Amino acid sequence: MTACNTTGWRVLVEIAVVDAVRGLGNRCLLPAGPLREPVSRLGAVDAVVVLSASPDTAPPIYPGTFAMRLVGDRLVRVDDPLTSAPASAFARSEVHALAGIGHPERFFAQLAAIGIVATPHRFRDHHRFVAADLDIAGAQAILMTEKDALKCEAFADERCWYLPVRACVDDGLITLVEGKLRGPQAA
Repeated sequence: MTACNTTGWRVLVEIAVVDAVRGLGNRCLLPAGPLREPVSRLGAVDAVVVLSASPDTAPPIYPGTFAMRLVGDRLVRVDDPLTSAPASAFARSEVHALAGIGHPERFFAQLAAIGIVATPHRFRDHHRFVAADLDIAGAQAILMTEKDALKCEAFADERCWYLPVRACVDDGLITLVEGKLRGPQAA
């Protein structure tokens, strides 16, 4: 993340994000593993943010580690973004969920955590959805990530809903980033 501080100087803040469930995987770089940079970079960044599915998941111990989780409990209709409903409206039978993200299980677990039991439909990361992907017989509702909803806008029907989420991070991370932006003169 690059920004200008109060003195007008450009400030670079490097933050590495690690999935709490998958961790560092096999510790290999893409395409052999899940990492975009070598593990050794964790020692050089300003902060390591561990994305966990629940507030109970403790982040691994790295210097400068902060916890983050994604939260959301209202779903929005893909074909009518002004219409939303609480998660409890989807606690019924014949709810299906699709995900074309890097770790679909995180989305399905997030739905379960807010009381939605859905039949999962996994797609590859960056899947290019087509109308046929939504042709799920008997589905009363089809839930998806906001990222996937953007890809389905043109052909989504009234059964299609997405879960907008927001990141909740440790206050310590906010303090660290604000301190970097203010520069050493603020300390």
